[in-house]
Amino acid sequence: MLAFAILSLFVTVFIVDAAAGIGGLEPSDDFVVLGASLLAAAAIVAGGGLSTVE
Repeated sequence: MLAFAILSLFVTVFIVDAAAGIGGLEPSDDFVVLGASLLAAAAIVAGGGLSTVE
């Protein structure tokens, strides 16, 4: 699950960067990384529903 959270951080930053480029905007890098970090932390805290051991 940690690997997916780290991957989601990079994907979120890439998507925001691409969308900002299309829209002609320049968001602050601090807020982009903060938002991606919050999403990754939420994924870690939520835990893995698929990683349960029977």
